[in-house]
Amino acid sequence: MTDKVIAKRYAEAFLLSCEKKQRMARAVEELCLIKNAVLSNVELKVFLESVEINHDEKLAFLDAAFGKTVRYETVQFLKFLCERKHIQDLVMIADCAEALYSAGQKSEGLIRTTVRLENTVVDTIRAYLEKKLQKEINFKIEIDPGLVSGIQVIVDNLIIDGSVRRRLEELRAKLLSIKVV
Repeated sequence: MTDKVIAKRYAEAFLLSCEKKQRMARAVEELCLIKNAVLSNVELKVFLESVEINHDEKLAFLDAAFGKTVRYETVQFLKFLCERKHIQDLVMIADCAEALYSAGQKSEGLIRTTVRLENTVVDTIRAYLEKKLQKEINFKIEIDPGLVSGIQVIVDNLIIDGSVRRRLEELRAKLLSIKVV
């Protein structure tokens, strides 16, 4: 997986952790402030990325440096990046978060099904996912007989696969994994 893909996933997770749009705006602002601090202070960047610095020291430093100026959740996210050894991707993650947020929180989605769906069904799916993902979604509908039956919904990195084809593939994998004596 490329660094850009990883950064985008962490940025999306960070934004999803902000339940309301008001909190999201502030969280992105805080993340960008921290990004600018890292970019303008070489010693800070070296400290955070150093493998020689004890993990606990980094966590304590993050609390001391940012604990009183940014929200608790933002500091926890920085600690999470340290624990996952992705703190070196902070600048790219902040850039992705800012881009995702400023894009107006709109996404393109795809609904695959074997039959034409009624508008009310598409509207129900859209309303549910827009509420869950907190963004506007424009769906493209695709008829795919290869699904056998059921539906597959794709929005960004989220895939909801309720197709019979997927269930048959899972059943096939289980059957192939069984050892017959």
